[in-house]
Amino acid sequence: MQQTQSTHDALPALPAVRHVPVLQPLDWIRRGTRDLLNSPLASLLYGACLAAMCFLLFFYTQQEIKYIAALNSGFFLVGPLVAMGLYDISRRIERGQPVDIGATTVAWFRNANQVALFAVILAGVMLAWAGAALTIFAAFYGTDSPTLKQFVVDVMALKHIGFIVVYTTTGLMFALVVFALSAVSIPMLLDRNCDALTAIRTSLLAVAHNLPAMAVWGALIAVLTLLGLWTFYLGLIITMPIVGHGTWHAYRAIVADQSAG
Repeated sequence: MQQTQSTHDALPALPAVRHVPVLQPLDWIRRGTRDLLNSPLASLLYGACLAAMCFLLFFYTQQEIKYIAALNSGFFLVGPLVAMGLYDISRRIERGQPVDIGATTVAWFRNANQVALFAVILAGVMLAWAGAALTIFAAFYGTDSPTLKQFVVDVMALKHIGFIVVYTTTGLMFALVVFALSAVSIPMLLDRNCDALTAIRTSLLAVAHNLPAMAVWGALIAVLTLLGLWTFYLGLIITMPIVGHGTWHAYRAIVADQSAG
């Protein structure tokens, strides 16, 4: 008991977490859009990079639908980390600093070790999801992977309703885990000299204290992501910067300033 208490006392204190109204995420989208308009070149460049990565994943795996699902789903699990440059753009705009594209690409250097540790954690979740996705495909389709065309036909016809339910439910569970872990943690690692564990604990606390608002925020992220996917990834050029900038404003709205404790 004494050892457990000592371990608890050794953990760094968490910053104060604010309660936000349920519809506050709409303001984060508005502010994210404003940041996109204030720095269109840098923002759209990041959006284009994200869209290109998705397209390349599709291009090289289009004959193996099971890999398309696993790789694309895994990519969106680590999307918050890839978007760190977008967080830095919003940070610079907020502080009245000029937006330097080159500087935003290395913004994570300020807290490199902890960002790397968080990346390892997200990579672990991504690998777990990829493995689960491949296992689910094997359970329903066996060793013969369907073509993309056949898979779409099967889904639209609800041919494998069991597969759709299991795959969607499993993917949602992994997405919720990543969302809770990264809701404010990566912007916090960028903004403060804190460790990855403190950032994760703060993110979990932020989600727990704002479940209705974070549910709305998660739904908005899902809608914007789907809009990007439905346009064969081209829409991601715009929607992902909005989500990235909005995530910075979510962090600023929920996590109190360091001076405020």
